[in-house]
Amino acid sequence: MASVAELLTNFKTLMHQWFPFTTEMNSAINNVEDRIDDVALEIFKKTGVIDKLEACSTIVDLETVVHNELQILAESYEDWLSENGVEECILYAVTAHSYDNDTVFIVLDHFYFYDSAEGTVSLLNDYDVELEASSYNVNINGSVTLTATLTDQLGNPIPYKNVEIYKNGSSLSKGITNNKGIVMFTVTCNAEGLITFSAGNASIQVNVIYDTGWVDLSSQLYSTISAYENSASNKLKARRIGNIVHLRGTLTYTGTSQIGNGATATQIAHAISSEFRPITSERTLQQASGNKVFLFSVNSDGTLSVARTRNENGSTYIRNGEWINIFVTYMV
Repeated sequence: MASVAELLTNFKTLMHQWFPFTTEMNSAINNVEDRIDDVALEIFKKTGVIDKLEACSTIVDLETVVHNELQILAESYEDWLSENGVEECILYAVTAHSYDNDTVFIVLDHFYFYDSAEGTVSLLNDYDVELEASSYNVNINGSVTLTATLTDQLGNPIPYKNVEIYKNGSSLSKGITNNKGIVMFTVTCNAEGLITFSAGNASIQVNVIYDTGWVDLSSQLYSTISAYENSASNKLKARRIGNIVHLRGTLTYTGTSQIGNGATATQIAHAISSEFRPITSERTLQQASGNKVFLFSVNSDGTLSVARTRNENGSTYIRNGEWINIFVTYMV
């Protein structure tokens, strides 16, 4: 089992094997060694990576391994990482340079382990994921933006790492953190209820509600029915939240005939949208002009009707110029 000191010596030797002894390359090697001395060992001690590294025979700096290829492609190291993610870039380097043993790759002062038996890459540094949502209460079919921020135990961002987001335990999407360790996902919520989103060691819940907002139903009213005093606040409107629908409006009857007398219902509106329709007709008593009351029905086919108008003298009608209130709540 190699010591960390031996690994560092081996690392320098490996770089000299990969690259010619030019002034430019020696400078790059010295920079890498400075990073190891100033940063890596500190991270080893504070994250527990040192134990994992001592069990590994090879440690290399990814940038030096792929230096020549990137020059040929005229692509910067960080652009390459940001496009593909660290894990995929390491797998490329493994294939291109025929690594057949377990290897630790240094990538922007973080440490990734290539398991030669499994063919997988994993981050050795302990890290945390902070997961946030743009809203924790979302209307159905609305979108929410999830932001995942990855930092190591020293608070440093983890750039260009592949991140997988889960929805209720099932894989939903994948992304790559930017140079600040942040990746964002936009998700459309198409089912009501609580949704649990998770990434790494973080999880949050978003409540998806069915809320139509107030929908103007004026266009569905018969021509003889209009908002009382033509006021916008008196228009017939509907709102559905979950499986609860509320209708409200104060209307005026402007027809010449009398309506709403007896058991035969008089329709006052064409079929409203299916999302507001009850399974079976919903009936309530409502107030009309003076001391009149009437039976208001929201029918299963979506039509609205009035019937059985009465006052203290018994059965009566709704006449021209009289108003009718509609304030009713029911389940669908």
